[in-house]
Amino acid sequence: MHIIFPIKDYTKFLDFQFAFHAIIEEENHFTVFLQSDDDQLNLMKKVFPEAQIIPDEEIDWLHQSQEHSPYFKNGQIEIPLSEEKTLYLEPGPAFGDASHPTTRLILSLLLPIVLDKSVLDIGAGNGVLSLAGVLMGA
Repeated sequence: MHIIFPIKDYTKFLDFQFAFHAIIEEENHFTVFLQSDDDQLNLMKKVFPEAQIIPDEEIDWLHQSQEHSPYFKNGQIEIPLSEEKTLYLEPGPAFGDASHPTTRLILSLLLPIVLDKSVLDIGAGNGVLSLAGVLMGA
């Protein structure tokens, strides 16, 4: 869902440290994108009575993965890491399934050298490089 707040509430909103996915600032308002959490939503309604709450359309992530992921099999995303190891992900609102060329390149470079090493995945994705590293012995 997303919530539209008057711009005057911006600092007050940040003070509450709500969990959210993104904020878009505009001239007279700002929009916050978040997953529905009833407790958090009820508090927002109390503290910010002027905010407009707009539910998002439900997305069928299973169908989206089935249609767009080359690694979709058996109702999940199955990312082959080696002949013996496969990373399994549930379809959902994550960024990517390791099919992007840069992710595949990093995986091909990471996997042969990761055993008994520390891995730090700094990015804006779903952490698939971290998950792959752990599965391969990091």
